[in-house]
Formats: sequence, structure tokens, C-alpha cells
Amino acid sequence: MANIVPEEIDAAARRGHAAREIETLEMLEQRLSSEYTVYHGVHWARAGEGASVYGEIDFIVVDRLGRAIAIEQKNGAVEIGADDLIKLYPSGAKGIRAQVTRNLNQLRSRFGQEHPGKRLDIDHLLYLPDHVVAGPLPSSIDPNRVVDARERDRLAARIAEILEDAVTPSSSAQYQRPADAGDIHRFLAELVDVAPSF
Repeated sequence: MANIVPEEIDAAARRGHAAREIETLEMLEQRLSSEYTVYHGVHWARAGEGASVYGEIDFIVVDRLGRAIAIEQKNGAVEIGADDLIKLYPSGAKGIRAQVTRNLNQLRSRFGQEHPGKRLDIDHLLYLPDHVVAGPLPSSIDPNRVVDARERDRLAARIAEILEDAVTPSSSAQYQRPADAGDIHRFLAELVDVAPSF
């Protein structure tokens, strides 16, 4: 069984809009081995230019070597646009690629601020448990990084395959060292280990 962070799952979340993500979390816990840690509800915030910006990554899975993958889960219908996948919300349509890119860039930026001279190498996967991708995807979406309703039962296996195929983070021509597994686990634990103080 995979390690889950945080371990506690709020009873209200099980009944509310997060119930589908909790189902996915429980499936990942059961189907991934103890070599993996699944962080859920990873929140980030950035203040600047007169406003605060917030974001959340549904899941980040990290293996024992520190290889990491962010999973963005989109429940319900998704539309294929000219250059992006589109999720319709009551507040309007949002491009999924743009959201994933923003979340990953902010996560990397925050990691770099907290760990000067080190970089966070992280892959991504889009999980569409209710949608079957019929036809070609926009060129901005890598079909190898999409798991749709047809492959729902293979989500955990797909995560493991991507991480196992990933190159273990190593130094490159860049001026930053790759983060080690300990750095990544401490960083992510701090982002999800937030509780109200009464």
C-alpha cells in the first residue's frame, strides 16, 4: 500500500465535492506499493502585484528515488478546443493545460525559493475518470500524459510506468542541482500539513 499524506481524510470531504478525489486517493493507496507516497490536496499561494494567487494540485506521487508526478483530475465532461482541453464550470470555461502549467511552474518556483540552488523535477498526468477522449487531442496536450475513462483501472499502473521510465534526477548543464527525495518529501509535507488553530 502507498503512503498517504496527509493520512486523515475529513468526513465532510468524503461527502462533498471532493468525494471523487477521495475515491481516486483510496484507489491509489491500494494499488501503488509502499515505494510510493501520494500527497493529496497540495495547495500553493503567491502574493504579488496587488493580489494573491492560489492553486491546488489534486495529487503528487513521489517514488523512493524522488521522482515525482502531479496528477490533475477533472471530473465530468471535458471539451476539446483548438489548442487546449476545456473544462466547463459554473463560473465559465477554463483551459486545463494552462491550469496544469501554472500549478507546476508555481510549485517549482516555490520549491526553488525554499531550496536555493536546487530544482524540482516533476512530470504530470491528466486524469479524466468520466470522459473518453475521442479523436485527436490538441497539439499542446501529450496523449501519453492523459488517462481517460477507458483506462481508469490502469491509473496506478500508468503512474508507476511513467515514474519508472523517468530518468533519475541528475545534475545537468543548468546551475541547479536536482532535489533529492528527502527535500521533496519535506517540501510537499509542509504544503499539505496545514490545519486550523482554534
